[in-house]
Amino acid sequence: SYTVFAPTNKAFAEMTEAQYPCLYSEQWTDEIADIMRNHFVPGQVTFSGPIKTTVFSIDKMNVNLGVQNGHVR
Repeated sequence: SYTVFAPTNKAFAEMTEAQYPCLYSEQWTDEIADIMRNHFVPGQVTFSGPIKTTVFSIDKMNVNLGVQNGHVR
């Protein structure tokens, strides 16, 4: 099983309008796959209360997580 962390609206807001077609273009499939692998963490990640921790993505990238006011950041 995996835990998936979805990008926030803020992440998409930082993209330019010209970048949006890249999300759907076959030309960028490898690059998008690389980015997506950083959002998948093996196993189930759960939180109960304020916490700060580091987990590793399926691409072995450090992912710093924190929960503040019920939101994962």
